[in-house]
Formats: sequence, structure tokens, C-alpha cells
Amino acid sequence: MLAKAVQDHRAGRLAEAEVGYRQVLRADPRNPDALHLLGILAGSRGDHQLAAELIAGSLRRKQTPDAYLHLGVAQAALGRIGEAIDALSAALRLDARNAMAQHHLGNAYSQVGRREEARAAFRRAIALKPDLAEAYSNLGLIQTWRQDEPEARALLDLGERAAAVPAAARIHLHYALGKYHDDLGERDRAFEHWRKGAALKRQTVVFDADANDRAMARIAASFPPGPWSSMRSQGDPSDLPIFVLGMPRSGTSLVEQILASHPEVHGGGEVGFFRAALEGLEIRPDLLQPEMLQKGPFADELRRRGAGYAARLRALNPRARRITDKLPANFQRIGAIQLTLPNASIVFCRRDLRDVCLSCYQTLFMQGHGWSYDLAELARYALAFERLMAHWRDVLPAGRVLELDYEALVARPEQETRRLLAHCGLDWDERCLEFHTNARAVRTASLGQVRQPISRGSVGRWQRYAAQLGPLLNMLGGEDKPQPA
Repeated sequence: MLAKAVQDHRAGRLAEAEVGYRQVLRADPRNPDALHLLGILAGSRGDHQLAAELIAGSLRRKQTPDAYLHLGVAQAALGRIGEAIDALSAALRLDARNAMAQHHLGNAYSQVGRREEARAAFRRAIALKPDLAEAYSNLGLIQTWRQDEPEARALLDLGERAAAVPAAARIHLHYALGKYHDDLGERDRAFEHWRKGAALKRQTVVFDADANDRAMARIAASFPPGPWSSMRSQGDPSDLPIFVLGMPRSGTSLVEQILASHPEVHGGGEVGFFRAALEGLEIRPDLLQPEMLQKGPFADELRRRGAGYAARLRALNPRARRITDKLPANFQRIGAIQLTLPNASIVFCRRDLRDVCLSCYQTLFMQGHGWSYDLAELARYALAFERLMAHWRDVLPAGRVLELDYEALVARPEQETRRLLAHCGLDWDERCLEFHTNARAVRTASLGQVRQPISRGSVGRWQRYAAQLGPLLNMLGGEDKPQPA
């Protein structure tokens, strides 16, 4: 029975595999192999808590390098980085030549800013498995490449054999090579690798630009101008959440890191709690009248949804005064935030769209963002984003959403940080200027940048690639079109 379930798992028949594993566990509830493999399945669905519980159960009966490896991956996904490092180290004690354990150990060290240990782990992974393309990609996130490094030579050697590399690994390889050539100032070669990597990745994701335009327009139409936008008596009264939102690569991770360096703030990261809280909730213009928002079933529903979200957020840290929710896509839900959590703080991170689009295009995201792998689709998404943000600006009272410009933040860090803290009702604290020393776990593509002091090096970076970005720039309105600053 177990062999059949494993066969289904390898063939991608995941539902059948789960049924098989559970049948094994009904007969033998502590079967270590079934617990381990069912845990891997849970992790692949994003249920990392269940994955960790199942795999920990398997390890109580049978200790294997792979079980410790997968436990570490699940714990890292839950933000339990210390436990993840312990589990991955245990895997390596059992199998010192386990390249994947070294690679994930590098990821874990990276997330908490232990850069030198991360680099050493990635280098060991590459030495053990020179074709582990993802290790080069993740190593590039935390360092600037040099030509004389052994890992650089191995990366270029693997690039020479790119056609023989499986497609999934080839995506990582092209993004790693793009970062390598960019670090060396070889713009054409860098962009060509990003283009190849993005084209391969685009084949694996689903995105419909027309459908996205319609969806964004429907959101705006659901929240027309009206008294709902300034009401504070409906929904749940909690002021716990600070929503940090905007386009990816617009400075959201930096802003959250600054906030999380305040002693009264816990950095919640990119949690999907609010999206989940809204599932099945219908919001129509006819429901946004004051009497509907203050009494009756719709008002009760708004309070229930807001309270449920606040409770889930509170569970991240029962002692914090404020907790951040840094899911960039919550920009689509600003109207719903106002209805369900009218006392929550909202921070909109704004950056020159040309820099945002370049940064998105050269980033291989862990999940989502299917619009970022084609220049035309990327431009269309950015324009739809701008239209929706302009709508919120029009319908919400001035000051309800703090618009924080990335360019202003890096030019005047203390002044803009004071504005940020004041908007969130927080007293000034010097530690917010030392955000790069904060060792909290960061799991976004910005994990390297938030460990460094503020720098203006990324401002106007799009100009280096203006020739390659021509079609995108034209769609955004041309190279000379004024951008948010």
C-alpha cells in the first residue's frame, strides 16, 4: 500500500497519494515513512504547521537525513529559524554530503542575516552538487559576484551546459547568471539571461492580463465615493494591524524592517490572513450606506471578519502593541480594510514604476506574481495597479493612507521614518534607523537589502537598462514621463 502511494506521489497524483498514506496510517498510526511523506505533501500545499507535526512524529520512530531536511524546511517556512537550523544540522550530522541540506541551511542563515554562515553553506552545497542551480541563485541574493570565485567559475561552467539542465533548474540558472553579469556591469548579457529565465518561468504560471484589468476595475466600482470611506464606527475597533502594501520591490520589506525594529512592533511578514478573512464576503455599492454599515447582517459580518483577522494576527505575538502585515497585494483590499478594521494603519510604499518593473523582472519570486515574467504583462499590471491606487486616493480621506516614497525614504531616512512612526501612532525610537541590525527572519527577495544600511544605489537603476526596457517604458508612458518620487 505504501509503495503504491509513493508511486502516485512521484507521478503527481497527489490526492491518490494522500489517500494511500492515510490508509497506511490507519493500520499503523506511527508508521514513520507514511508520516514523513504525508508531511511532505502537506508542505507542498503550504500547510507547514501540519508538515512539521507529521515529520516530527516520523522522526520519533526513525531518524533519517531526509526527514530532518524536510522538518527544517517546514520550520523555516513557519519562521522558526532556530529550530530549522537545528534540524538541518542534524540532517548533515547523519549525511555530511547532503547538498540539499546545506542549501536549505544557507537559506535559513540568510533569513536571519547570518550572511557569512549562509555563504559558507551555499558554497558547500555547490561543491557537493555543482549543478544545484538554486544554490547559485540564492547565493547571489546575499553577495556581489566576483569573477575569481570558485562558485562563479562553477556557475559559468553550468551555464555552458544550460541546455542539458532540467527546465525547472534552468530557470534558477538563468536568474543566477543574470545577477552575476549584472554585478560585473555586463548589462546585455545580464538582461538576456533574465529574459530567458522569465520566458521559462512564464510557461509555468497562469496569468490573464485582460482578466486582471477587469478584476481591478470591479474592485474600484465596488467602492464608489461615499460616506463609508471616512466612517470609523463599523467593523472591529482593533488598531493592532499595520498594513504595509504596494507593488512588490517597492520598499515594502524595508519599511516593515524599520517598523519591526521599534520595540512595540512585531513584524508579521507576508501573511495571507486578511485575504482569508474576506473569503466569501460580497461587497457592493448598495451595502456601503451608513445604515447598512452600522446595523444588520452586513454590519455583523464586517465586525466578525475584522475580529477574526485581528485574532489571527494577535496570535503571532500576544505581547506586541502593533503587528505588521506586509502582503503587497493587500493594495487591492484597502476598501475592505477600511470597512472591517477602520483603525488599522495603512502604509502605501511608492517607488518609481520603472525601477519597480525592472526589479520585478529580474526577480524570481518564490510564488505568485505571474504577471512579472513578460514585459508587456508587467507594464499592464503596473498600470492597473496605478489606476486602483489613484482610485483609493480619490475616495478615501486625505491622510487615511500614508504614501511613503522609496526615493524620499533613502534620501531623508530620519525625516521619513518619523512620518512613518507618527502615522502608526508610535513614539520615535532611534533603533528604527538601525533596522539593518535587526535579526528577525525575512523571507522575501529583499532579505539581503534589509541587512544593509539605507543606500541610494537602487534609485534610477532602470536607466542602466533603458535600451532593453524600451517596450515596457513605452507602455508606461516613455522614459521622460514623470514618476512618483
